[in-house]
Amino acid sequence: MSKNSFYFFLILFLLNLGCKKSTEDAVQNVVNTSIDVSKYTSTDLVGNTNGPLDITDWTFDNLWSINELALMQSPTTIQLANTENGNVTLNPSYPNPFIEQFNLNFSTSKPALLQIVITDSLLNVKMRNFKTTNIGPNTIAILLSANDYINNKNYRLYYGFYSSLGGLYFKGHGDLAIRR
Repeated sequence: MSKNSFYFFLILFLLNLGCKKSTEDAVQNVVNTSIDVSKYTSTDLVGNTNGPLDITDWTFDNLWSINELALMQSPTTIQLANTENGNVTLNPSYPNPFIEQFNLNFSTSKPALLQIVITDSLLNVKMRNFKTTNIGPNTIAILLSANDYINNKNYRLYYGFYSSLGGLYFKGHGDLAIRR
């Protein structure tokens, strides 16, 4: 075998290893049915951060896995009436950790439909809620019954903002910690 042939096959072999790894990662992302909820942004009773921060929480998520997208239900035409694409600004939920109730605080520049889905780490839906937002600041108090949520466990809140023309135009997540 010539020196050039050897290098050619070596490069092909190395490229194949790299492609195989990328393909495995992509497939794992698609079929993964568990999420890491171990980190959360710690906040006090009025929303000030006071401990560990999770920079992936309470922001825009560019990519969701197929399983995460499947969590969201398509809103009805009636739910989407009088909604528009706008700018969304989120603040970390507070307090976090919490006992049974926390607040979701955000601002929208246009009226939108907000879908909230809370899951456990295996993406089992624990709660779903739709809410039409107001222009400007919005605060939603969310009560999670002690009977339905385990103490010292973390959960994930997925949020999606919808409009009649743009569908789902802003999506993300935040992790929640229950400590009784």
